[in-house]
Amino acid sequence: MANAFFATPGTNRTGRSNSAYPVGCPFWSLKLCKPHGLKFREMETTYFLSRETIIRSDRRGLSAWRKNLFAVMARNAQPANAFFRLPPNRVVELGVQVEI
Repeated sequence: MANAFFATPGTNRTGRSNSAYPVGCPFWSLKLCKPHGLKFREMETTYFLSRETIIRSDRRGLSAWRKNLFAVMARNAQPANAFFRLPPNRVVELGVQVEI
């Protein structure tokens, strides 16, 4: 994958807007793969996502306020299906509870 690159959604290698696939475009990340030969049908593809629920524990490590802050930030983060604008009827979510 020498030619692979990572950029902000809706931008090209230079950081400028990619008018072909704007940020609001559903499936933007997969559409970027089409020029490289990846073919898929958006409404026939199943998307598997993970979901983590952060639970504060009494174990040693982080201080209590850091555990609470991390849990709040994780809870307020945008879910992957919303970020990638995936169709809800094509998504399977697998979840796990993580103690910090």
